[in-house]
Amino acid sequence: MQSRTILVVDDEWLIRNIIHRTLERHGFTVVTACNGEEALTMLEQFQKSLGESIDLVITDLHMPVMDGHQLIAKMRERNYEVKLLVISGKDSDRRPELETQGILFLPKPFFPITLLKKVHELLG
Repeated sequence: MQSRTILVVDDEWLIRNIIHRTLERHGFTVVTACNGEEALTMLEQFQKSLGESIDLVITDLHMPVMDGHQLIAKMRERNYEVKLLVISGKDSDRRPELETQGILFLPKPFFPITLLKKVHELLG
C-alpha cells in the first residue's frame, strides 16, 4: 500500500511535532507548515515539481500571516481537491458549518488516538 501524504499546518511547533510524530509512526508521510501561506506553497510544490499530491491537510484556524479560514478559501479558489481536518481550541461553534462543507473538526486538546480515528475516517 502506498503511503498517504498529510500536510500539518499549525503555528505552534509542539502541536505540529506531536501530530507529525504520531502520523509518521502509523505509516503516513508528513510535511509541515507554520501558516497558511507556507501551506499553499507546499501544496503548489507537490503538484508542480513532485508530480504528487497531498491527500489530507490538517490545519489550525488561528495562525499569523494567513490563518486557516484564508487557507481553506485559497485552496477552494485554486481547486485543490484535498481532504481537510480542522483542529482548533476556539471554534467549536463553527463545527456544523465546516462539516456541511465536508471538513471534519477536531477540538484541541485531543488524544493522538482521536486524531488517528479522524484521519482514517477521512482517508479510508
